[in-house]
Amino acid sequence: MKMEWKDAEEIRQCLSTCGCSQEEIRRYIQVVEHGTKADQLCWLKRQRRMLMDQVHEAQRNVDCIDYLIKDTEL
Repeated sequence: MKMEWKDAEEIRQCLSTCGCSQEEIRRYIQVVEHGTKADQLCWLKRQRRMLMDQVHEAQRNVDCIDYLIKDTEL
């Protein structure tokens, strides 16, 4: 299914904002054009999982800093 140019630009902007590389965006556009809805969901869920891993890592780092702050204040 060929997507409209406007739709492709919206997808590119959204994925770029989420930190996807141009290569990742190109691959997703290919999935949209040639894959199934299930393929699209799989790709998006994988990207979401990677972003959530980054969030959790950042939270662990904040927790470490908070521990040092608390220890320093005592």
